[in-house]
Amino acid sequence: AYQARTLSSWMQDFAIGRHPDMEKHHAAVRAVRAIGVEAVPILTEKLRTTSHSTDIVQDIYLISAFEALGTKARPAIPALIELLAPSYDAARESLSEPDAQLNDRISINAALALRAIGRYSVSPLIEALNADDVKIRFGAAMALENFSRHSNRVVPALIKALEDKDCDVRWCAAASIGKLRAKPSLSVPALVKRLRDDPSMNVRCYAIMAIGKFGSTATISIPDLRNAATDSTDSAIRSYAQT
Repeated sequence: AYQARTLSSWMQDFAIGRHPDMEKHHAAVRAVRAIGVEAVPILTEKLRTTSHSTDIVQDIYLISAFEALGTKARPAIPALIELLAPSYDAARESLSEPDAQLNDRISINAALALRAIGRYSVSPLIEALNADDVKIRFGAAMALENFSRHSNRVVPALIKALEDKDCDVRWCAAASIGKLRAKPSLSVPALVKRLRDDPSMNVRCYAIMAIGKFGSTATISIPDLRNAATDSTDSAIRSYAQT
């Protein structure tokens, strides 16, 4: 608590909507910062216990609290990386399914909390790309799309993840590289290799989409995209390449 109000109470004052009370918001930020590291286990548990009945507005309050704490929330990093794992199951199911929606929501919130913590999240996420648990590797590849400021480290790590033995990790790494749109001299050739050689049609499609994000800096991919546009094995490959 701070000034006789609980952390949860202060969180309700974070700015949201069209006409937020910014005076209350700034007071809430100061309060969460004053509570400091004692807020970390509470926030982490709130994220972990997100349920179908939890109002999505509470997600915004939760991420706002992590943003207010910033680097003070570093102790939460290991738990947040574990909470990225549900994204793997969500990606393999239809998001029209309630459980898949919940898994996706929990993992996205964890990824946003890691982004709020900032640079201290980068090394643990890169290490997580080598975890034994494929779900952790997938979640780390997904979360690293949020760290464009650290592309010098993140892009090479994601390029290495393009060689992962699991095809879902490979396509997730390709998608994150495309969203970062950084280091084209490294990224584009690695994506072209996936387009050309990957045994998974899904990975090849994501590689094409990622290449497209690089625009004119991806001209070396044109011959391979032309080949893919006439691919006789998969209509999705042809469609993405033609687009």
